[in-house]
Parts: sequence; C-alpha cells; structure tokens
Amino acid sequence: MHPVEGAVSKISKAERQMNLVSMLLASRVPVPLSSILGSVSGYDDADAPRDTLEKRFDRDRKELRAIGLDVEYHPLDDGIGGYTIDRRKNMQRPLKLAPAEAALLAIAGRIGAAATGGGALHEALKSALRKLAVDTPVDDGPEDSLPLVVSRERREDAPGHRSIEMLANAVAEHRTVRFLYASGSGETTRSRNVTPWGLGLALGAWYVVGWCHAKKDVRVFKLVRIEGEVEIAGDVTPIPRPRDFVLKDHLPVLPYDVGRGERERVVLRLKGAREAQAFDAALSPRVLRRDDDGLVIELRVRHPEGFVPWILTASGDVEALEPATLRTAVRAAAMQALDAAGKEDAS
Repeated sequence: MHPVEGAVSKISKAERQMNLVSMLLASRVPVPLSSILGSVSGYDDADAPRDTLEKRFDRDRKELRAIGLDVEYHPLDDGIGGYTIDRRKNMQRPLKLAPAEAALLAIAGRIGAAATGGGALHEALKSALRKLAVDTPVDDGPEDSLPLVVSRERREDAPGHRSIEMLANAVAEHRTVRFLYASGSGETTRSRNVTPWGLGLALGAWYVVGWCHAKKDVRVFKLVRIEGEVEIAGDVTPIPRPRDFVLKDHLPVLPYDVGRGERERVVLRLKGAREAQAFDAALSPRVLRRDDDGLVIELRVRHPEGFVPWILTASGDVEALEPATLRTAVRAAAMQALDAAGKEDAS
C-alpha cells in the first residue's frame, strides 16, 4: 500500500525519543528547546502549536528519566538555556576498583599482545581496557594501599611487561629493587637500588617513583630507560613510603598545569577542528557558550602561560580571552617569533 501524497508520516513515540537522545548525545553543548522543536523528527509537526510540542517534549523527558536517561537543563551565560544528556551519568555506571585491581588492569594492557598473539583480539582487549581505565578512580588511599595510576594509553613506549609486573609487586610488598638505568643520552648505564613507592602512566610513558638509595632522595625513573631485568634487592633495606606521598605530584604534567598553587580561570575560544579538543577532567572544562566565532570554554589551570606554545601552533584556531596576562604573553611570543623570522629572511 502506497502512502497518500501530502499525508504527514507519523513516527512512533519510541523513535521520537530515540531521535531526541541521539541529538543530545551528539551535541557537545547544551541544546536550546528552540533548536529541538522543528528540527528533531517527532517534534517537527508543521501544523502543531508550540505548546503542544513543548508538552510532548516534557512527557518524553519524564519517560526518559524513568528509564535512567536524565535530560538535564543548563542555563548559559547569554541567558538562553539548553538541554544535555551527561554521558558519564547515563551511559555507564562508575567502577569502584581497588588499587590492586587497577594495577592488574595496567599490567594486562601491557602484556596483551603476548597473551593474545596480537591481531583483532589484541585490539579488542586494548579497547576494553581503555574504557575501563578512563573510569578507574585514582586516589591516594590508605598508607598500605598500592598507589598505581591507570590512565588512557596514548602511545607505545614498550617497556618489558616483566619489569612492570616486578615493580608493581615491589610497590605492593614494600621491597627494594635493583636495575640498570641508562643516562639521558643512552651512552652509559648505572646500577640503581630503588624502593618503589608508586608506578604510573603520564603523557604516554610509564614511570616508577621511589627512594633512590644512591642519591638518598626521591627520584623518578622512566621505564624505557631501564635495561635488562628488574630484580629484588633483598640485601637492601626498604625505605617506608611517607604517609603524605602522592604519586601524581611526581609524574610529568603538561606545561599549563605545572606547580601546586591555586588554579586560575582561563577562557579560550576554539574554532574549526579545535572545537573537538578534549581536555583532562582535572582542568574542570566547562562550555560557556557557542557564538558565530566558535566555542568558548573555561578551564582551571595552575600556569596559564603554559598555553602559549599550543595557542601559537594552533593556526589561529585558538584564541585566549582571559586572563589578560595570558593574552599579553601570547601577543609577546607572537611578536618575538615574527621578529625572529624577519631577521632570518634578512640574512
């Protein structure tokens, strides 16, 4: 049976609600009701009064909340609010993993290739572990906990999985280890006795932090510079981990988050492809508004001037709006670069 020409095609309530959910999940910013009505299939009846469509939306919003999908309203700075669905609250439940379980996930991610033989199965394992790692809460825990950081893997640095396993066990059992550590140039190596206090990923690389018995101080060691096997040094007395030890305080950080001071407010405008830029949750990213010139976001960082190199290499797709000191630093660095380029052309 063919549809009658000119007749309005009706869609089911389930399809209408799915269209609404799909739109809100796809948007990175709150969506005003005016953008939903008339745009989303099921809310676009040309002959329906606006109050009818609003009531339909309210009913759907209530039914979605009843099945666990909360459509939230967020006011924006321009006075026009919008609706969102928070992926973290609605699409997956938070995991509560013990530190030792987090350590096992980290180790599994590194030995996956050997365990699965590579190929599609290894890729599936890596994908699953990345999803778990993103939602793994990291805290300092009690004194006798295992302070491991599990975070998203960004690139391969390929330390031996045996080294990671040995170091993780040494952290958990409060034992001292011995290994050969290469210099920064890679030309020389020295034997190091270290009581490891924490093991974690930072900026795509593995690091072990602990007491260096040679330097008699806390040191950070990059695992790719460890040569050969990591061994238990039973003849060296372990140094207890301090109660106030925090692993993340010793791991490398991005230049705009250096230091331990109070976080400052930074406002950036992102344009073009940069609108999809992802920021670490620790920076408390928040969308302020979207205008004709791009997406305006707010961040909280410890060292705003650390954004200068990134802004200058963004080809005009990132603009510093606040604070004034950051705008001044960007302008000064740009003028310095132009001046240097002019001198090179002249020579």
